[in-house]
Amino acid sequence: MPSPLPLHTPDDCHVPAEILIKIFTWLVCLYPDFREWYVIRGVCHGWREAAHQIPAVYSLEYLSRPNLLVILGNFPDVRCGIEFTAEKAGRTPEREEEIVEWCAPGYLTAIAEVCTRLTSVDFSYCCDALTNAAVVALAKGCPGLTQVNFDSCDHLTDAAVVALAAGCPGLTQVNFKFCHLLTAASVVALARGSPGLTSVNFGGCHLLTDEAVAALAPGCPGLTSVNFEVCGQLTDAAVAALAAGCPGLTKVHLLGCLQLTDAAVVALVEGCPGLTKVNFRGCELLTAASVVTLAEVCPGLTSDAFWCFYGCLVDW
Repeated sequence: MPSPLPLHTPDDCHVPAEILIKIFTWLVCLYPDFREWYVIRGVCHGWREAAHQIPAVYSLEYLSRPNLLVILGNFPDVRCGIEFTAEKAGRTPEREEEIVEWCAPGYLTAIAEVCTRLTSVDFSYCCDALTNAAVVALAKGCPGLTQVNFDSCDHLTDAAVVALAAGCPGLTQVNFKFCHLLTAASVVALARGSPGLTSVNFGGCHLLTDEAVAALAPGCPGLTSVNFEVCGQLTDAAVAALAAGCPGLTKVHLLGCLQLTDAAVVALVEGCPGLTKVNFRGCELLTAASVVTLAEVCPGLTSDAFWCFYGCLVDW
């Protein structure tokens, strides 16, 4: 490949950077085999900087799978995110085969090999298309992942989460909502391997127990947001453990945790006075005492927080 052209001064570039980035992005979308990046980067400092800032979050609406690999191959140093949600792609019978191909272990392995600096992936609502093997491939190839979203990927098991926790120690946000096969082993693995977590979503993971939450709290003391909605096995002990181990919690979603009582709310507000959002909707054992406690101890609660007590034994 020829050497880049000599760089001119930044003043030679009069086109706003945001315009250049849009132009370059559409260029690689329309012509994924474009190989003249050495020319673009050699025009001036402004063009070079814009070429390095091209967004690397693409949708199936614009790119075929092979084309995405070609594009990403043009930017070996990019720190990007891959966003592919079946919901956004339009889950129709005609696209089922394409969805499965995108989430196949072999293809995700190829992406991981090209994008070794990936920091975020979103495969929410891919349901039965995404398997443990695909997630393991990502974990091995992309150790720098910090944010992962596998909402409703209901074929994933503990093996996938264990691989992520072991391969990606820098995780800060994870979403495994409605991954109903996950057990306490997943939570324990994250608590041991991802101490920097700030947000976890295990809503709908009905196999989780108090022991799992009790392990998470001391392992991830920096948590600010947790979601354990409809985790019906959780009791006051789980909430007390969270409150004791994660004092910086601001958002807590426990909708449908039917075994919780006022004691859970008391423990939460005493341990986490910075709460801004809580959801105890459908927790039928709670009484007006919980509302009073929250109002008195947590002044930072948003105005809509108390509506989340609908379905509780609260006398308005």
